[in-house]
Amino acid sequence: MKRIDYKRVPNFLSGFRLLLAVALWIPAMLDRSFWVGAGLMIAGLTDVLDGYLARRWGAVTEYGSRLDSAADMVLVTCAAFWVILVEPDIFFNNKLLVLSWMLIGTASLVVGLVKFRRIPDLHLYMTKASSAAGYVFIIFMFVVGYSPLLFYIASALLILSTLESLLLQLLTQKPDEHVRSILYAYRRWRNSSGPSFS
Repeated sequence: MKRIDYKRVPNFLSGFRLLLAVALWIPAMLDRSFWVGAGLMIAGLTDVLDGYLARRWGAVTEYGSRLDSAADMVLVTCAAFWVILVEPDIFFNNKLLVLSWMLIGTASLVVGLVKFRRIPDLHLYMTKASSAAGYVFIIFMFVVGYSPLLFYIASALLILSTLESLLLQLLTQKPDEHVRSILYAYRRWRNSSGPSFS
């Protein structure tokens, strides 16, 4: 009997989240909000588990890290469209917030591609906080209903995390996937003799 390679499980969870993002378009288009919310709960669980298991089992790889980030990016993009389908007024009534996030996010992607020839795979604490807030807001909206308070909290954290990612890319000579915050990078720079954060 063939043994299960447990070190592949984290990548399987990330891949499953990527497929789930595509599959959830079906209930979203059919206006089955509850099932979209339930699917997002499962996606959130895989998002927590893949990184935790990879670290616990010593299975952290560059491929796995990029797959995790790709799955997150696809899911966030899809979720934004699902929110527009269910509550289009959220975006139209908060143009400044949405535009700010889109501009900073686009700038962050462009800086990464131009400066590093790829999108840096930064796993920042602020990104984790904004992801958690985003999951809570979207799941709550699909299962219970729209909450302006949750929307503003999630939006503020999302803008701050995107801005932090942009600043780190602008201030460093090479992307460091292990840096957890811009404050951590600043302290490390202060304790070194180098001219930059890297």
